[in-house]
Amino acid sequence: MSLLPRIRTLEYLELWMVKGLTDLSAIGQLPYLRYLFLQALRRVETLPDLSMDKELRRIYIETLKGLRDLRPLATAPALEQLLLIDMRHLQPKDLRPLVGLPNLKGVTAGLGSKRKNDAAEALLQLPEATWLNGGWREV
Repeated sequence: MSLLPRIRTLEYLELWMVKGLTDLSAIGQLPYLRYLFLQALRRVETLPDLSMDKELRRIYIETLKGLRDLRPLATAPALEQLLLIDMRHLQPKDLRPLVGLPNLKGVTAGLGSKRKNDAAEALLQLPEATWLNGGWREV
């Protein structure tokens, strides 16, 4: 992971079921990253500050059971779409840091129940982010 920032033009990063991975700090040093996909990273508990990721538009997070603090997502200056899938351990209030982000156009909150998902939607007052046919739809 520490070598990722050397890939200066990296636009898409997918980390899926990487055993033992705990530190995602290198992700916060990718100025050209546009799409981030994180899934089933059992040991990840924190996200890095994303303020240097000036092009990061879309983030997909699925089944990161150790992740509880979403505040680092609010540091992504260009974030437009966020999908939180199978994140039942989160509560709607955990999405508060995302309220009022200037570029955020859509969020899908998969918090484990319709009641929680609806509460998150009401909090954010944004439409669902769109994930079609295994790819991102342009916004």
